[in-house]
Amino acid sequence: MIDLNRQEAVAVLFLSGTLLLGTAVAIVDHFKAEQFEDFHVVAAAVAIPVQDSTAIEAAGPLSLNRADAERLQELPHIGPKTAAAIVEYRQTHGPFASVDDLRHVRGIGAATVARLRTLVSTD
Repeated sequence: MIDLNRQEAVAVLFLSGTLLLGTAVAIVDHFKAEQFEDFHVVAAAVAIPVQDSTAIEAAGPLSLNRADAERLQELPHIGPKTAAAIVEYRQTHGPFASVDDLRHVRGIGAATVARLRTLVSTD
């Protein structure tokens, strides 16, 4: 018989148990796949919620100079921090002269300005 010390015996038992468990899961998965669908990974099973900009467009453009932080958060890709930064910028530098002035706000780049251009105004 093979003479193993305690650490080697534990390692052999662990590896044997893992092998047996993996084999059992593979057999069950093969023969009863329809019963275990919850264990399969499905790509894009949960959709990432995206705000519908059509509802915002229907209400008309949102005024950058009058909207509060809560109302600004209704815009797509504008969260609490960015909305607060817009309000803070407006309080510090005065009203926005154009939508392009949003680029001066921390956290807003050219792509965000392009997405928001039809949804906001400066009136």
